[in-house]
Amino acid sequence: MACNCENYACLEVVQQYNSCPELLTVKLPANATGTYTWEYEFNGRWKGGSIDVASGQNIVLPWVFNEHYVHLIKFYDADGELLNDTCYKLDTSKIAGSYSTPDSSSGMGYLNVTLTEEMLSNEGATVTIPAIAGRTIILIADGNQIYNFASFTEDGNSFTMTNGNSFYAGQKITLQFA
Repeated sequence: MACNCENYACLEVVQQYNSCPELLTVKLPANATGTYTWEYEFNGRWKGGSIDVASGQNIVLPWVFNEHYVHLIKFYDADGELLNDTCYKLDTSKIAGSYSTPDSSSGMGYLNVTLTEEMLSNEGATVTIPAIAGRTIILIADGNQIYNFASFTEDGNSFTMTNGNSFYAGQKITLQFA
């Protein structure tokens, strides 16, 4: 298991709690049923373990994270391959926030991404992100504007703006999934 970690996607966990939780549901579906391994970083040290997952179901981890910290996380599938060819960042300061979010049974999830040159094509109108494969985008937000499904088309691990808008390297966007 190795991770070059050239690609990072941010995971925003939609979960609120009043006391320390035992489990953390990550809005990242498993691509196959089996035993996955995972690693997370805290203060330069890596720890982790293994979890059983079901194809298409969101990954559930034991709560081992420090609050108000950005952890780097790597998930490896049952074959030892890096999940979605992507490493993730989990910002636990957002987990305990006082914002309104869909409950975990709604199936909604969010992905915060800082766009890179490699993700962009078609003069910035098309964005390719391996972590979105198999998900259905319902909204795209760039901090100034929210675009609904009428503003883009989705195909596999990419989406293309159809309303004349484009994106740029370094831009931060949030994707909401159904």
